[in-house]
Amino acid sequence: MNFKTTLVLIALLAVAGVYVIVSRSTEDTGKAPPTAGKLLAIESSEVSKLTITPADGPAVVFEKTGIDWRMTAPVSAAVDRFEVEGLLSQLTGLTSRGANDSEKIDHPSFALALTTNSGKTINLRFGPGSAVGEIVGVQIDGKSRTELVDSSILEKLDKKPEDYREKSLVKISAGEVRQLVITRAEGKLAFEKTGNDWRMTEPTQMPAEASEVSSLISTITGLRAAEFVSEDTSDAARYQLLSPRTSVFFSTQAPSTQPATTAPAGTTIAFGRYDDVLKKNVYASVSGSSSIVKIPVSSIDELKSKKPLDFRDRRVLDVDPADVSKVSIRVARSATTQPTTRPASQTDVVIERRQTDVLAAGPAIPATGPASQPSTQPATLPTPSRWVATSDSGKQDADDSKVDALLAEIHPLRVEKYIESVPSVLQPPTTYTLVVTAGPRNGAPVEHEVILRDRGADQPLLGSCNGLDFELPHALVSKLEATFSK
Repeated sequence: MNFKTTLVLIALLAVAGVYVIVSRSTEDTGKAPPTAGKLLAIESSEVSKLTITPADGPAVVFEKTGIDWRMTAPVSAAVDRFEVEGLLSQLTGLTSRGANDSEKIDHPSFALALTTNSGKTINLRFGPGSAVGEIVGVQIDGKSRTELVDSSILEKLDKKPEDYREKSLVKISAGEVRQLVITRAEGKLAFEKTGNDWRMTEPTQMPAEASEVSSLISTITGLRAAEFVSEDTSDAARYQLLSPRTSVFFSTQAPSTQPATTAPAGTTIAFGRYDDVLKKNVYASVSGSSSIVKIPVSSIDELKSKKPLDFRDRRVLDVDPADVSKVSIRVARSATTQPTTRPASQTDVVIERRQTDVLAAGPAIPATGPASQPSTQPATLPTPSRWVATSDSGKQDADDSKVDALLAEIHPLRVEKYIESVPSVLQPPTTYTLVVTAGPRNGAPVEHEVILRDRGADQPLLGSCNGLDFELPHALVSKLEATFSK
C-alpha cells in the first residue's frame, strides 16, 4: 500500500466518523441538526404564546389552544391561524447574515417574547432597518452580540392587529345549516331543511329549489369583514344595528316536527346603515360577538334582490313515464300576415299506450307460400311499438323513441324561472296544450295539463301549470312538434 492510498483511506475514515457522530446525535435528540446560522433553537410548533410590542403602539398578544390561535390583546378576537403560523415560521427560521458586536439595541422598533410549550420565554429586540434596507439588527436575551437578519421580517411585525384577525363573520359550513330566516323590508323569507330537501315556510308554504337556497346560505356563511370598526357593543345603536335594515338568522338544528315552544339556538347577523353617502359598505354585527364591522354592500345584494318565486322548486311537474297511459298534444296556430299570410289552424295528436297483452302476444303471423306447401321458415315481423298515435292521418304505430324523448321532458319538467303571470294581452303565434294522463293503477286516471305559448324567435316558452306561470327552454318545441307516427 503506497502513501497516497493511505491518505485517501484516512480521509474516508474521517468522513465516516463525522457521519456516525451526526447520525447518533440526531437519533439521541430525535431532531435534525440545527441549520447553520439559525438564531433560535426552537420550531414554530413549539411556541404557545407570542407577544409583539411595537415602539409606538400597544402590545399584540397571540395565544394558542389546541391547534387554534386567538388574539388576547389589544382585543380578544379570533385570528387567521395561517397568518400567525406564517409569522412564527419566519421568526423561528431567522438566520444570521453577520454580526455587529459593538451595536446595542436600547430602543427597539419591536420587542418580541416567544413562550414555548415548556414555559420557556425567549426575548428578541429588533432595531430599525439598515440604510440599504436589506438587513436589520436583532438581539436575543443572553447574547451580547447583535445579529443581522433579513429585514423582510419587519413587514410582518409592522402589521396592524386587525390584519391578523379572522375576516369570516361566521365559522360554519353551508352544509350544516338546516334553518334560515331572512328579515328585510321586502318581506320575510324562511326555509327549513328535512333530509336533503328544502321547503319555504314564509311568506308561503312551498317546496324550495335546493340549489337556490344553498347559494343563498353560501353567500351568508362566506361573508367577510372589510374593516373592523368597534369592539364596543354600546355603539350598536349608532350604526343602526339594534333596529337593522336586514337581519339573517340561521341554525344547525333540525326543524321541529311539533309546534315549537322555544326558538331554536342559532346565529343572527344584523346589517345596519351604510357607512357613507356612496353606499358601498354597510355596518354589520354577529350575535355573541362585540365586533362591529363593515362589509361590502355587493356581498349581500342577493339577500335583498331575491323574491319568493326565485326559490320555488323548479320541478313544476314530475310524472313517471311508466305511469303514463295517454298523451294529448294540441297545436293552435294564430293567423298571420307577416312575414307571410297564414290562416289559423289547429292540429291534435293523441298518443296512447298499447295494451300489455297485445305487446306480449305480438301480431298474428300470416302464412307464407302456397297453402299446399306450408313454409318451413317462421315469418319475421317487426315488434309492435309500445305506443299508438292517432291524428288526422288516422291511427298508426308510434315512434317509441320520440314518445320517450317527450316523456323524459316531464320527468321532471324543470322551469328556467317562475314569473308573476303571463300577460293577459299576449297573443302568441303558437300555443301548445299538453295533457298527460297518468294511471290508472290504484285509482282513477289523473290528468296534468301544461299550456305553453311560443312567442317565436327562440324566446323562452311561457308556460302555465298547476296555477303557476314560468319560462321554459324553447328547445322543447322540437319535442312537441315531432312526427310521432312511424
